[in-house]
Amino acid sequence: MSLVWLDVAVVDAAGLFTGAVVAVAVGAVSACRSGLVSGAGNAARQTGTALGVAAFGTAAGSPCAAEAFTAGMRRLGLRGAAWGRVVLAVTTVAVPRRG
Repeated sequence: MSLVWLDVAVVDAAGLFTGAVVAVAVGAVSACRSGLVSGAGNAARQTGTALGVAAFGTAAGSPCAAEAFTAGMRRLGLRGAAWGRVVLAVTTVAVPRRG
């Protein structure tokens, strides 16, 4: 059952951060390039999601060994959350504010 809550937390976090990331990315470029940046961001998000699911499933191990698979997914989820915080911090520092 704990994997369900981890999944909900990851999906909710992704949903909460998507709007902010798009706003920062689009706001960092001129209006004539905002469509290009928005499209590149969406493509990167979709690609990252697909690769992330494949990588997590591969790294967690066989789902036939339920306990090991659950432990692997939990470990990977926590690492993913930590990397998400790093990316958020770097983005906050690296992207200039407008206004």
